[in-house]
Amino acid sequence: MFIKIKCSGNIILINTDDIYYITKDIQYLIIRTRDKKIRYRGNLYNFFSQLPNTHFIRCHKSFIVNINEIKEITSFNNTSFNVILKDIDDNVVMSQRALKEFTQSIS
Repeated sequence: MFIKIKCSGNIILINTDDIYYITKDIQYLIIRTRDKKIRYRGNLYNFFSQLPNTHFIRCHKSFIVNINEIKEITSFNNTSFNVILKDIDDNVVMSQRALKEFTQSIS
């Protein structure tokens, strides 16, 4: 599946299978794909609604992650967890609530 975004006057098609995660940075979203980071002016909630719900979860108020790219989840503190992704070293945070929903969805 592809999603279309308008970025700097250009239309970009992104294969959702290539997305590792999406995070928000003030008024922008950072879309991390296999080969680049795309800075896109948008809303995390609206972007999430365009993604296939079988592959993506809202793992934190600031993050959406592709569950197919999760390698490991480790404890960070009492309420947060680190999501370790395949092939990249970026930091992704998961809330305790999201971890519970995630583990229930894969059981």
